[in-house]
Amino acid sequence: MDFSEIEADKVEFEDNSFDLKELLNNLYNEFKPIAVENSITLALNFDDHFHQYWLGDVTRVKQVLINIISNALKLTHQGSVDINISGSQ
Repeated sequence: MDFSEIEADKVEFEDNSFDLKELLNNLYNEFKPIAVENSITLALNFDDHFHQYWLGDVTRVKQVLINIISNALKLTHQGSVDINISGSQ
């Protein structure tokens, strides 16, 4: 994400409902083969208080999550990358 564009108010954010659990499951399935190829365990865990449906910009959320997961896999040479999702009621 280009922060200079955000600061200059040149980015329009969407405000739509989306299923965060579905998004994360899709990303997990996309990154799992990369983890396996590099002998890394990739885990996705949701706690009992996780809110599945969110309101916001799914494109930007997906972009951030891709960057985080991708960097974690690039920087992990052995062991695991755990994606733990929690929330409170």
